Amino acid sequence: MKRSAAADNIIRAVVLAAVLVILMIPAYYSDRVYAYFPFFAVLILTGASVLLTLAVRRRIRFESDHGDSECERGMSVPLSMDIVNDSRLICPRAVAFIYITDVLGGTDSVTPAAFTMAARGASDFSFDIRMDHIGEYKAGIRSVELYDFLGIFRFPLDISEELSVAVMPRKRDDLEFELSEQSISESMDQKAAVVNDGFDYSGVREYAMGDSMKRIHWKISAHSPHYMTKLTETSMRNDLSIIIDPAAPVTDRETLACLYDTVMETALAAVRTAEHGETDYQVFFKGKDGTVESMVPKSDEDEKLLVRHAAVISPIVGEDEINGPAVMREEAMVSGGSSNLILVTSCIYEELTDELIAARQFGRNIHLVYVIEHGLDSRSREEKTAGLDALNEYDISVSIFEADAPEEQI
Repeated sequence: MKRSAAADNIIRAVVLAAVLVILMIPAYYSDRVYAYFPFFAVLILTGASVLLTLAVRRRIRFESDHGDSECERGMSVPLSMDIVNDSRLICPRAVAFIYITDVLGGTDSVTPAAFTMAARGASDFSFDIRMDHIGEYKAGIRSVELYDFLGIFRFPLDISEELSVAVMPRKRDDLEFELSEQSISESMDQKAAVVNDGFDYSGVREYAMGDSMKRIHWKISAHSPHYMTKLTETSMRNDLSIIIDPAAPVTDRETLACLYDTVMETALAAVRTAEHGETDYQVFFKGKDGTVESMVPKSDEDEKLLVRHAAVISPIVGEDEINGPAVMREEAMVSGGSSNLILVTSCIYEELTDELIAARQFGRNIHLVYVIEHGLDSRSREEKTAGLDALNEYDISVSIFEADAPEEQI
């Protein structure tokens, strides 16, 4: 484990003191002045090295004209950062620790980069980072350490800068799937229209990101804690709820990120399927604040909002955690339990299958999209899909997609 600069400096100072004591021994037993020369030479050189380094340290700064970045998954993002030496002395050696977070917010990697700087010079840290997973990431310089001119001591610099990188889903034709005509056209929301103020509608629901402001029911919203959106007879006829299950199997972080990529991209493929069928739809998901959120993504900007608001899938660790059934129950409260369902998940578990069967028995048309890990052998694949047999008995259609290979397997 790497020692801190302070601890390392203390050890080196003790060693230096021991060297000075050793150098004093010959001078102590000698009556000649030049016997003290080695002692004073080491002391003066070390002191001068430290003082000059501290002077340089005060004139080093960080600058960057590179703002927050955005790219599509699989693309590279150029990052540019400069460390500038404003002093009249050279910077003999320094080390910058460059880092990037992973999709779960933890540190993915820290890379030390040694550099030097001339007087009134700068060191350019321009590099490309390939972004293989969807999400919001931080990248930058975590810390900088400056070595003295003799290379004995190192001093941390007050430099810690980061840039944000938003990685968006790819539009993938290979993840599109067909829905039955029944799932697209038949829902329990085919209700008779009610004429009110010259506008045919059959209900309201809470406003979701992406809804047109023209569809807000202002009278009801005035007496509600949230804006309410009008549901017209036309929009209710083909109502579809797309649910993203936040649950995931227990696996390593890289595989989890690959599953998350495919889950999000498949959910957006379902959105495009609904749009092509001119179906009114709404996406339900677990937000990063731990609550169930919904939105109606209609554009690339809406998709970016979805990525920024949605929580990363993760193994369920407690009863209080929101999972697919919890999202389904929240959706049922909004839709009245009558919309067609597309549920995208990377994990099949008993509570989820029970909730899907109950919804099917209630008369809802359901399509399950199941994302599995890359490269499973036939036995593991069979074990992963064993829980689907119960769904087939209730005429719940299923599509199975394989996630991309983890980076270390490519």
